[in-house]
Amino acid sequence: FLAGSSEAADTEVKSVEYCIVGAGPAGLQLAYFMQRAKRDYVVIERASIAGSFFTYTLRHDWNSLISDDPSLQLRHYSSIMFPQKEVLVKYLNDYKTKLGLKVDFNTPVASVEKLARENFRLNTTGSRNYSCKVVVMATGLPNLRKPDFVGAEHTIGYDKVSVNASDFEGKRVLIIGKGNSAFETAQHIYGNTRFLHMAGRHAVRFAWSTHYVGDVRAVNNELLDTYQLKSLDGMFESGISRRSTGEFCLQPPEGNPRDGLETRIKEQQYCYDIIIRATGFTWDADVTAPLSQTSTHRNKYPRISHQFESSDVPGIFYAGTMTHGLDFREAAGGFIHGFRYTARALHRYLENRRHGNKWPGTRRPLMGLIDALVKRINEGSGTYQMFSFLSDIVLVDKDRTSFTLLEEVPSRTLHILPRITGHPVDEGTDVIVFQFEYGKNFSGARADTFHERRAGCDIAFGYECNFLHPVLYHYKRLPNRQQMFNESLKTNNLKLPEPHATLHLMEDFFTNFRQDNHLVPLVAFLESALGRPLTPPSMEQCLRLTLRHGEAPEYCTEAANSNSKRDPDELASIELYEHLNQAGINDRGASKQCRAADGLEDAARQLNPDERLLIGSLAEGWSLSLLTDPQGNGLGKDSIKWLSFKIEDQAHLDVDPVTLKFPNNGSRPSQEIRQVYKCCRPNRADRVRLLLPKGLSCTSACTVLELDTESGELDQLKVSFKLQEKQIMRRLSTIQGQLYVLLLLVFKRLLPEAPGSIRSLRACHAKALLFFMISGHSNSQQSAWTKEKLISLLKESLGMLVNYLTATKTPGDCMPNFFMPDATLRLKSTSKAGRIDFKKEKIALLKGCKDVTPLLNLVKNRVSARESDRVFQLFTALPMVELNDFEAFTGDALLYLLVQHLFNEIPKLQVDARKEFLQHIEKLRSLPSSSSVSACLVIMARLRLDDSESAKEKLQQVMWRHVEPCRFNFPCGVEPDFSFLPEFTRKLIKITPYGSGNMLQVNFRSLLMSLQAELLSKEQIFLNEWRRALEPDPDIDELYALAHYSRNTEQIRKCSKKIRELLDCENRGLGDAQKHWSVARKACFNGLFMVTMLAAALAALSRVPILISDGPVLVVSPWLGQFF
Repeated sequence: FLAGSSEAADTEVKSVEYCIVGAGPAGLQLAYFMQRAKRDYVVIERASIAGSFFTYTLRHDWNSLISDDPSLQLRHYSSIMFPQKEVLVKYLNDYKTKLGLKVDFNTPVASVEKLARENFRLNTTGSRNYSCKVVVMATGLPNLRKPDFVGAEHTIGYDKVSVNASDFEGKRVLIIGKGNSAFETAQHIYGNTRFLHMAGRHAVRFAWSTHYVGDVRAVNNELLDTYQLKSLDGMFESGISRRSTGEFCLQPPEGNPRDGLETRIKEQQYCYDIIIRATGFTWDADVTAPLSQTSTHRNKYPRISHQFESSDVPGIFYAGTMTHGLDFREAAGGFIHGFRYTARALHRYLENRRHGNKWPGTRRPLMGLIDALVKRINEGSGTYQMFSFLSDIVLVDKDRTSFTLLEEVPSRTLHILPRITGHPVDEGTDVIVFQFEYGKNFSGARADTFHERRAGCDIAFGYECNFLHPVLYHYKRLPNRQQMFNESLKTNNLKLPEPHATLHLMEDFFTNFRQDNHLVPLVAFLESALGRPLTPPSMEQCLRLTLRHGEAPEYCTEAANSNSKRDPDELASIELYEHLNQAGINDRGASKQCRAADGLEDAARQLNPDERLLIGSLAEGWSLSLLTDPQGNGLGKDSIKWLSFKIEDQAHLDVDPVTLKFPNNGSRPSQEIRQVYKCCRPNRADRVRLLLPKGLSCTSACTVLELDTESGELDQLKVSFKLQEKQIMRRLSTIQGQLYVLLLLVFKRLLPEAPGSIRSLRACHAKALLFFMISGHSNSQQSAWTKEKLISLLKESLGMLVNYLTATKTPGDCMPNFFMPDATLRLKSTSKAGRIDFKKEKIALLKGCKDVTPLLNLVKNRVSARESDRVFQLFTALPMVELNDFEAFTGDALLYLLVQHLFNEIPKLQVDARKEFLQHIEKLRSLPSSSSVSACLVIMARLRLDDSESAKEKLQQVMWRHVEPCRFNFPCGVEPDFSFLPEFTRKLIKITPYGSGNMLQVNFRSLLMSLQAELLSKEQIFLNEWRRALEPDPDIDELYALAHYSRNTEQIRKCSKKIRELLDCENRGLGDAQKHWSVARKACFNGLFMVTMLAAALAALSRVPILISDGPVLVVSPWLGQFF
């Protein structure tokens, strides 16, 4: 970012409106907002990469920058809480590249000059200078705090200290500083040192006490039992000298000794081999020194206003960590998860100030105020992370019929709100401010945040709540500057000037503020503040008030007029939207599914040598497989679909690509691999950009060529836009995604079940319709895509399809291809194209346009959220390969290979190989989501080595609430020998045919259940804990095990019922378990009925289940008729 040098004589000058100095997280975040707004900007970075500051730190906070690209979330780069530095550097450079941000690298800025006409000149050490209207400094805190004690030259700065722990072997080390950087360094090296001391000006402050993320966090406090504090608290009043032996020793302070420090230093002779200085970082004021920007806050940050503008030089703004002086030791403005929101606030302010674009606001009728506030309180991330600093502000019109909601406005600008946001606040306008706050006296270095009465404040005394909770302020007029910055606010620990009324909502353990004890006081507070009801009045209420007062209240008249003008489809649309939303069909659910798909794709591409990409509904996020009917049956049969690029050479097509299909087998989902060729022309990026949010570029550079199975010509290839479709589908809004799901339900459920069984329409037709709809409403995105218009959008889509079907003249053609309008999409079963009756489709679709009641009934009666949102278990869907070299693999791919290797090694494990086995176990434990698997493998290994007692001890430590589903499929050449396991446990390890070989299926959770039941006493088995662990996502093997060991008839009955539902579920297909069930069921009805009933009677007397067959366990109930 910065450097000191002079300008060359022949330097060119580049003129832009915004110059952002520094390509760290804050600079890139602001650049993203500038790019999306199509502003003239450039980011100037001194280094050759983005985020160069992070190349020498050990760790960083696990947080992502804001963007419209779901793949640009740090969770896709690492699943651990505090990944290594390389992860953030890679993430920031990908962020810059994927979003196409304009960054000039290798351009150190030497100084900033003020020019005429409110311009600035940035002088660099390179061949180009910059002329800017606005300068935004986003250089972070690059300089270590300068030492101010004698002998500082003998210390090593945090930025220069070795990260190789072996360099400190046997050394005496002193670390000056007691923050995260000091503790992080100490934790990294203390195992190698002879001894290690830490010293600082003040006692250690822990984040769990101060609620400030900049204080020492739990991840860095492992050293608490080994370091010395009090003996060296006054160290900075002493100095450091170097002896002839080369060691560094403390000097007693000059003048009056304090607390016997001089005596202690003389007597104990504190001497060290290495002294590390980790006293924090400060901003670099040299670049703005010519402009007299020298004022500082706490000698660390530049002094700025709450609009993030320099207090000394108007026109220079600051972003990122440099703005943390405004919320120092309060909110998270010095860290990525905080300043990504303050960067957005700065951009919104600049948009209003320089371009006349008001602060984004939502204007709605007053009756929607409660819904809007409840949504923001529960879902707003900026106000939650930047508590007490960013607020949501509601402006209620003076006639109290509507309101405007402004999101994430800096709280301390409330007195100049119209100037900051561009929204006028007229006389009579009510102002409601919402922000999150901690309890008044609950934070502090010595505060006991774990005392017995720390939680559980009463609904009537919300102001006594300690933890983070919503606070609402009601002002009848805006406060003035004097009130805003009155010293009494800080003295009394108040966040805002005294309002007309205040409401503290109760804290909640799950931060879910939708409970009655939150909604009831919220409604009462708002209705009292505004003097009118905020829920639609019923006819009965209005009639009662009219009879009592002689005339109807104004809000009753408004409600009646509003309802009379309302489109009758609007209420049904809202109800439909809410139902789908509760079923998980929204942008959050889609993003979650996309993250799971990305994890599968990343692991599969590591395990497969070919270039492979995930496509289809699973990768796009809007899958019917996420929905069930009330009986638990899936509404979708989506398989996992891959694109496999067949060759690199685009010029020779010697062999036709093929599609490989693998049906589901037990726990392994069905998969489809389409071999395709790359084809980078035409990619039709212009058509893709029509559907993407503004400022987001098309990242899918190539189309693909695949075999055309629709035309009936086996040697014909077609251009496919599946990669472009994937990018677009991942960026749909909730309403757009719900429209797509409704079209799928019409095409895949409603029409096939209608008379005539119309099955000609597919997902590709639904996507094409959706794309044409988005393109057609591109100029009215905000007004067209609302929940009130969901049904009208559906009718418009179906009407469009009817028009296409009517206009087509070629049998089998359906509608234009969105990406290539001259080409057409064909109906399914085109081999019979000449016999397709378009009349059926058109009649059914016309009925749907006029009456959507059948669709509404279908959604209400048959669509609900799955108990588990898992569409697949990751390790049952990966390519089945067997590799013993793990060095090149990471993440889930590494976990899969390690588990496979260890599982195969257990049957032949010997005592002399135990050390190597445990080393692999430790490596496995270092990976996320591996604790249950590693525990099971260790128990099995101990049984293999005849160490049953330690195996039992390990089983007793199993905490079932932390045991997650752990299902794996491995290739199997030779059947492994698990004779050392109990008989029933062995039956849970299944080998089934798959493709040209065999597949080994293992569920580690069911193995843990069986081993615990077989090896421990009855008193140590907690069946209810098993049942609770299985509730969200049960597997057939787990249900078999639970039923096998249960002595509860009701529990056996429930397990049997659930097994039958799983076997009948459409998206499971015919696996081995279902075949066993079918054979046993037929046997019962083909002559063995009496034998089975007799056995059932015996089971009823002994209260034990009956086992039938050598395969999976079949539970036969005494009340057989209930199940068959």
